Amino acid sequence: MLAIYKPNSDSMAISEKQQILESMKRSQFPLIVLPDTAEVDQYTAAFGLKRLFQKLKKEATIVSSSTLPKELEVHANTTEVYNDIPALHHFIVDVPLGTLEIDDLSYEVVDNTLRIFIGSKSGTIGRTPIKMHPTQYQYDLIICVGAQDLESCKKMYESYADFFYQVPIVNIDHSPHNEYFGHLNAVNVTASACGEVCFELLKEFDEHMIDEEMASHFLMGMISKTKSFRSDGVTPKTLAIASELLEHGADRAHIVRQLYQRRSLATLRLWGRALARLQMDEESKVLWSTLTQQDFLQAGATEDDLPEVVDELMTSSPQADTILLMYENAGGESEVIMRSRKQGYLERIKSFFNTQMESKWGSRFLIPDQPLTRAKEYLFEKLRTIRD
Repeated sequence: MLAIYKPNSDSMAISEKQQILESMKRSQFPLIVLPDTAEVDQYTAAFGLKRLFQKLKKEATIVSSSTLPKELEVHANTTEVYNDIPALHHFIVDVPLGTLEIDDLSYEVVDNTLRIFIGSKSGTIGRTPIKMHPTQYQYDLIICVGAQDLESCKKMYESYADFFYQVPIVNIDHSPHNEYFGHLNAVNVTASACGEVCFELLKEFDEHMIDEEMASHFLMGMISKTKSFRSDGVTPKTLAIASELLEHGADRAHIVRQLYQRRSLATLRLWGRALARLQMDEESKVLWSTLTQQDFLQAGATEDDLPEVVDELMTSSPQADTILLMYENAGGESEVIMRSRKQGYLERIKSFFNTQMESKWGSRFLIPDQPLTRAKEYLFEKLRTIRD
């Protein structure tokens, strides 16, 4: 099992970032874990790290219980992402052979039962009990990308809690809500995206290791997370890093095509219907629109298209602090997707509504017992209470 790198007593103390790099260099079988709600930024950061390990002649494994974003489906045939941890460890079966001399060995699985066939040249097996025991874990380092805490990787963490307790964890993130749960933590709350954190980390590793593929992965995550560098999280340093990634060969034109020129016709139609009803409250800087089930039917769209519609509203409305999209869901209930550039505002909303906080959707909640025609008045009355 890999131990977290620590300098010997005769050497100078090294930074946590250097410890992370040393642990990555020493790892033979790294496992990259993404949160249950992983989006483009986390995935592309993981792809970039996997490329690094390939250049180090090591094969990293990426796991996530989330669905691969549509923008990244082109990677499905080239970069495998597992929904569960493969081959966590092997099992050894000890069979006391007695006087048996083995001639051949085979097995089959029948009714979920393993049968092992042992052919012999001579001798017999005694009645000593057969024993089975697992080997050590195959993976010697866990790298969590974009997870605020281990609960963010709930499916993996709950299924393999002992594994997460016993194997060293490197935590890479940019969220101010990160709980620094790793044995080593690369958390930069001033960064715009996980791709930015990874690039800064790997620059200290060896800048010459960063090739065109790696740079493109990191830049794609940054462009996606910042909505083409139009979000409030963009800093001069973010733009400088984007420029460096371009110098390393990142293909910006290809990235933009993947992210923004692959919208389905149904999504564009639904966006058009939302734009037709768009309204703005200048005082509160709240932008809102509504969609009915008839809109979904006529656009040929589903609720899965809504995050992209909200993305378009956010990027095309920099003057708005908050976006509200009220829609009639498939069950006829009024539901709301909310995105806000003010994180504290979203946090206060949790106390008023049974919200689901999802990275892809933003804040999503039902307005109970209110038809869509009255949902706006009900919602704005609650929001005025929050502001006051």
